[in-house]
Amino acid sequence: MWKKCAKKRETPDYILAKLNNTTQNGSSLVEFCEKVVQLTHKLEFIYLCHEDTRDDALEMATAAGVNALRNGTEIWEVKQSMNFTFETIEEAALEAIRNGSV
Repeated sequence: MWKKCAKKRETPDYILAKLNNTTQNGSSLVEFCEKVVQLTHKLEFIYLCHEDTRDDALEMATAAGVNALRNGTEIWEVKQSMNFTFETIEEAALEAIRNGSV
């Protein structure tokens, strides 16, 4: 069923790879966080189409998004702030921006 929900090649593994390869790489922290949030929402949608429960899809996608924020940023304070548990990727992105602008 998930194939009907996603574009060609956009499997969970494909989106996870895109998330894992997303880096701040000279862009602003806000732009980087927006990209990670966008990909995390796409991953959550694909998990839902893959017949995962809403809670499981949210939890798995958020964990992947937080990992991408931690590994992709150039700012030490952001890396440190991602060692907590977040309910949503938006919470994690706001925390990253808050800690990265200090």
